[in-house]
Amino acid sequence: MNSHSKISSLVYVIALTQFAMPFMFSGVGITLPLMGVELHASAVALGLIETGYLGAVTAFLLPVGRLADATDKKTLFKVGLLGYGLLTLSIGFASSPALIITLRIIQGVFGAMVMATGMALITEVVAKENLGKAMGLSIGAIYAGLAAGPFIGGIITSSFGWRWVYFMTGVVLLLSFLLTHTLMNSQWKRPQMKVDWLGSAAVIAIIICLIAGSAILDETHWGGVLLVVGLISIPVFFWIEKRVDQPLLRFDRLRSNAVLSNALLSQLLMYSGSFGMTFLYSLYLQEVKALSPQEAGQILVIGPVLMAITAPLFGRLADRVQPTKITLAGIISTAISLMMATQVGADTSLVYICTTIILQGLGFAMFSSPNMTMIMSSVAAEHYSMASALASKTRYLGMVISMVIITLLMSSLIGVGTIRASLDRYLSVMQYSFVAFSVLSLVGVTLMIKLIAQHATKHS
Repeated sequence: MNSHSKISSLVYVIALTQFAMPFMFSGVGITLPLMGVELHASAVALGLIETGYLGAVTAFLLPVGRLADATDKKTLFKVGLLGYGLLTLSIGFASSPALIITLRIIQGVFGAMVMATGMALITEVVAKENLGKAMGLSIGAIYAGLAAGPFIGGIITSSFGWRWVYFMTGVVLLLSFLLTHTLMNSQWKRPQMKVDWLGSAAVIAIIICLIAGSAILDETHWGGVLLVVGLISIPVFFWIEKRVDQPLLRFDRLRSNAVLSNALLSQLLMYSGSFGMTFLYSLYLQEVKALSPQEAGQILVIGPVLMAITAPLFGRLADRVQPTKITLAGIISTAISLMMATQVGADTSLVYICTTIILQGLGFAMFSSPNMTMIMSSVAAEHYSMASALASKTRYLGMVISMVIITLLMSSLIGVGTIRASLDRYLSVMQYSFVAFSVLSLVGVTLMIKLIAQHATKHS
């Protein structure tokens, strides 16, 4: 195999991992109700299966990214891919909710290794004139994985059981590792720059405290203590980052770049307010509406498919129209969907549910590409990696906030009970969650209107 063919094959293999990981991520929600019944898992435990994974990714994404720059991206990508594949396969054999939560947390650490290095590797190995095509392939694979997860995951779960979603995905990931190992040589080296270990430890501690505290809030006073410690640790992290030589985040650059900071804050609010909808609806459709995993997946796939189809169109439109205006339209569409979702009850029609999903899918499509354009165009070329890492970090932090809100409500209203035995209280969890999400989205709308007004004043 010549060098060009080797690079092309490597790009396709990396794109395969970019498909498999979002597929695993979006497909997990479909498996949760049957998993909960089989393993007698509480509502809080089911929430932690998602939240623990997201928390681990969020906590380790920036530290691993900095470590990759200081050592060898290729080695970390391979280790992450191998570990992720083995953990995915292992979850299929797990016999208790506690074990699955533990495996998902470890899986998130390995996932951070892959996410922090995948795009960087493509940038590193592909010629500049072919980079756009390679990036398009990779991003397209991510959207395809998100869209396929609920649909294919639902079919697999209905036909073979929830464990087979993990078995099949694990095998694909391990095959990807073997291909990557064959196509890409790597050599570990000692860190060439300082790594902010103290800041990394602070981030990990904050995420652990917030997630663990929200999960056990109803069981022991330690839940409240952990939440307080997690919140107090946030300003401590900022204090640390101001005083180290090589911080994880350069807050001075954020403060001096209003476009970047506002775009990142909008993204944080968008994901904090919207991400939990799919998780809540997956449980609602199967537990309250008594749909099969396959039927639930066919409904939940509407949003990701709509986003995959229309996001590139709105991305191109952002080249001609002010991106903030398209982004504002996206946040408004999402806010409307969330306010509609506050009215969902046991007798709500599936047409109404699908309408909220469609509005959210369109909202994300309008928001994502233009907002990413704003983020990347607000920095110089030498800071692209930093901006990309900040965007990823903000997305995952928003997801964690969304799931922490849900976990807090489940812990307070349902506790150790199961969803099937507490359907009325689960509907209350949904209603309160969507009220909180609506507020976050409306704050995002206000922020974007302010940014548009500032832009108009500046150019008047």
